[in-house]
Amino acid sequence: MEDKVGFGTALKNMFVGIAKPEAYIRNGEKGKAGPAVFAAFIMSILLYLVITFIPYNNLFGGGRLADDIDNAIGDFALTDKGLSYDDVFEWADDEGLSYIGIDTSLGEIGSDQVREFAQEKGYTTVFIITSQDIVSYNSGQTQVIKCSDLYGALGYAGSGDSFGKQDVLDIIRKYDTPVLVTVYVIRTILGFLGDLIMALLIGVVGLLIASMKNYKVSFGTTYKAALYIRVIWHPIVMVIATYVWPATTTLRMIGILIAIIYMFIAISRY
Repeated sequence: MEDKVGFGTALKNMFVGIAKPEAYIRNGEKGKAGPAVFAAFIMSILLYLVITFIPYNNLFGGGRLADDIDNAIGDFALTDKGLSYDDVFEWADDEGLSYIGIDTSLGEIGSDQVREFAQEKGYTTVFIITSQDIVSYNSGQTQVIKCSDLYGALGYAGSGDSFGKQDVLDIIRKYDTPVLVTVYVIRTILGFLGDLIMALLIGVVGLLIASMKNYKVSFGTTYKAALYIRVIWHPIVMVIATYVWPATTTLRMIGILIAIIYMFIAISRY
């Protein structure tokens, strides 16, 4: 009888299986579940380090987001009397569907004015900020927030009697890296759990394939094989989605299809 497959051999078979898919079934039949789950966990750590933490840290971490905001907007101060901003800011997207305007030389502005402006220009989403009001318009619905009320909610985080640009920059510089780390950890855990669940589904497909071919294969075998297949192919398609072709949903489906094809070939050849 063939010896049990240890962790080292299982890892070797995981790569050998790219050319010889039957190696995945050998892993599933002769190996234990623990190494397969551990391999999936380690791959999740590495995958989300590459596709989440590193790119977002390069964009936003280390104070880079704060520096970009510092360069992009002028000084402002939010107080219990309203908002003051040193400049006039206007932005509209390329499709002409969204608009943001900031002009604190204006006082109160009515929601009807904003609605008329949006309908006249053909915008579906509008934000207009004056010294007294923040008015939003979205698909026919308007909402007004008083700047003084916003200060009441944010004032505790400010310095002195106002909440301003420097307060925003200080908050971002303090929390940008901890937030990125938290997002990375959460995505790693969710990705790992997703691998376990998806391997269950692929394992069930493997059982159906074996049943159609009248092969006696246990669910434990197909589940462990599915984990090793996914550990290889899911990271490949996700790296492609992040850096080459940003069609994440399509590539996820391609990854699942590849796993099913490998399962079919593995069972047929074993």
